[in-house]
Amino acid sequence: MNKEIQEKEAKEVVTKLNGYVGWLTYYGNMRCIRKLDHEKALDLTIKEGIKIVISELNTFLKGRNRSLYVKALRKAADGCSWSDVKRATNANNKVVTEILQRLKAAMIIDEEDGFYRIGDPIMRRAIINLRY
Repeated sequence: MNKEIQEKEAKEVVTKLNGYVGWLTYYGNMRCIRKLDHEKALDLTIKEGIKIVISELNTFLKGRNRSLYVKALRKAADGCSWSDVKRATNANNKVVTEILQRLKAAMIIDEEDGFYRIGDPIMRRAIINLRY
């Protein structure tokens, strides 16, 4: 019985955190060091993770055109093409390309075959709360 519960919990954690080692480690700390139950540990990992990501994104966005970057990030959170970012930002081609290149270089977004996305599930959640 206990083994089944642990396996179910592990699958949920991997699914919700998309296998990101850093978030899995954070969750493990909540469970093993802080001795929280599964639900509380997962909930706190997500909430604290969102705070961490928002802080990091705010640092990244300093000195940049925040509005354009947030619009691009929100598009990438759902998965998008270059054209989707162009329409969302209403920026010129060069600016759109620079934004996407900088986000890729910072490992905030991934790009495959012209499709941009944010793989980190906590970052996707954080971007919803990110202000222009």
